[in-house]
Amino acid sequence: IAPLIRRTQALIKERSGRTPEYVPGLNTTGLNALQCSPADMNDTVALKVIVDHLRGASFLLADGVIPSNVGRGYVLRRIIRRAVRYGHKLGLREPFLSQLYPTLVENMAGFYPDLDARSTTIQGILLQEESSFFDTLERGLVLLEEEFARAHAHPGSLATPTQVALPSPVVFKLYDSYGFPIDLTQLIARERGVKVQLDEVDALMSAQRDRARADWKGSAADPTRRTCPDSLKALQATGLNTHFTGYERLMEPRSTVQHVEEQADAAWLMISPCPFFPTGGGQVGDQGYLYLSQGGGMDGMALKVVSTVKPWEGACALLVEKPPGSEIASSITEALCVGAVVRAEVSRSHREAAARHHTATHLLHAALRKLLGGTVVQAGSLVTPELLRFDFTYAGTREQGKDKDKLRHVKGLSESQIQQIETWVNEAIARDLPISSCTVPYKEAVTGPDPPVSLFSEKYGEQVRVVEVPGLSKELCGGTHVTRTGDIAYFKITSEGSVSVGTRRIEAVAGTAATLWFAQHYETLKTVARILDSQLGQVPRQAEKLLQTQRAAEKETETLRRRLSSTQTSQSRTGNHQGHLLAFHIIEGEDDDKMMRERGITLCRESSESIHLLVSRSGRVICAVPEHADPQIHAGHLEIGLRMAMLGRIGRKYVHK
Repeated sequence: IAPLIRRTQALIKERSGRTPEYVPGLNTTGLNALQCSPADMNDTVALKVIVDHLRGASFLLADGVIPSNVGRGYVLRRIIRRAVRYGHKLGLREPFLSQLYPTLVENMAGFYPDLDARSTTIQGILLQEESSFFDTLERGLVLLEEEFARAHAHPGSLATPTQVALPSPVVFKLYDSYGFPIDLTQLIARERGVKVQLDEVDALMSAQRDRARADWKGSAADPTRRTCPDSLKALQATGLNTHFTGYERLMEPRSTVQHVEEQADAAWLMISPCPFFPTGGGQVGDQGYLYLSQGGGMDGMALKVVSTVKPWEGACALLVEKPPGSEIASSITEALCVGAVVRAEVSRSHREAAARHHTATHLLHAALRKLLGGTVVQAGSLVTPELLRFDFTYAGTREQGKDKDKLRHVKGLSESQIQQIETWVNEAIARDLPISSCTVPYKEAVTGPDPPVSLFSEKYGEQVRVVEVPGLSKELCGGTHVTRTGDIAYFKITSEGSVSVGTRRIEAVAGTAATLWFAQHYETLKTVARILDSQLGQVPRQAEKLLQTQRAAEKETETLRRRLSSTQTSQSRTGNHQGHLLAFHIIEGEDDDKMMRERGITLCRESSESIHLLVSRSGRVICAVPEHADPQIHAGHLEIGLRMAMLGRIGRKYVHK
């Protein structure tokens, strides 16, 4: 770790002018700690944390883990944030891990080649995470300082004779509203001699989760949103599996019921052979029907399959709706017994629409890698009959100019890039290329001369399915696909945006869904044309003309507002503050922030020898300080003092002119 330690020390010296001390071999709990000053010990610990956490975060990123708020992604995010926190303690106020990364590559890429192969992606994600958390950290530290001062001034009932307590709602608000980690709040509070009531914070977190679950009211009544019961998952231990035939056909004339779990208005079934594709790999499961072929007058009765899930690898569970009526339900219960034979039919329209979107997802992935470079990494996907979503990380490009090593923040795709991606995919569709699939051993697939794209976040078995569009795309995928690219018909990106730090999302439609999208937007365009009393082709021109008229009206309104603010009367009082003239004004009439700022600037021009404090009847406060005033005068401090005198009824608003 020595090269990384030295590079970190040099970076800190460049930015803060101070070189933190590093004591090799320091054991903070051993005897050698007694020979080290507290400052050197703190520096050493901070440097070791930064270096160790940079290595850990980089290895996780190289393995395809993406920072998030759940699972491994949350662990990664906490590792990065802890390193940033210790960098902040050493005086670093801007992203630094991404600049230390090249030193890590120089010293460890020989043992871990992925560090170099994905260096642009890793640096970009580190930069995004650091930039975001530095903003959060600065904002959170300011709020914490205010709360620490308040806690010491008013200890409250939770305080002990030796320690004050930070209110639990404040800790929760810092986390929920500002993204400030609770464990970081606790760490900083401990350093300041303030305790955190974790039990109360946990209770607030639990209440928040309950509210979030309540937002999903009705999910129990919606069969498509029910999850697989644990009792069904427990059957894995019995060795029960279903033979999936959905790649070859959409109907099985004779499927045997292997297991049944009754519910009030539905039932979970497992059948074999089974043509239904279960939800997995980002693709929603099939829908369709089961037809009863035996059982007391119920022959031919159709039961709707509303959801299909994978309770474990190699198994498929079907959620079947029961028709209303107690007598029918009772007869169906008797017919749906273990060993019963049913005819299973998958909805062709549902399957084909999902397959079009799944193959389009592979083409989209290939287009992104082709046009944006190998730094594109899939971070998640959703494939439904109605649309597709594709999440990906993209590290951006290097800045041109003096600082060529500086990575640009990940930004949204430009309209030109989106158009290029759409064109690339639609050209692949127009070529009507055949799509092949085969099942091979996993090791053979990933070590061959032309390995397919795989996801580090996915768990693959010994046998994997390779889906290939010749010359364009090759991926490990267990989903369903069309047989030729021409079956997709058309591809249209409907949106592109950010879903989290460093992660972008594309939504798109294909085939019939694309046709429907165009039809809906055509109707919208006709409605706008009717409102504007314009021809379809003239809508943009008419809309621009309308906006110009609106801007002119807003400009005229602003001119009138400024004239009003310059002539607006106010009740004024004068006084003295630290030897400076102080004018106190009570503003009458309309008192929005913009008008009060304009009034403050006007007063500074009219009376440049005074400091002006403006208060509206509703309690807004603005402090205006002339440009040539004593630099020791701080408008914010004056305004805060006045705000505290007014019992803190308002937020901070001031102008420093």
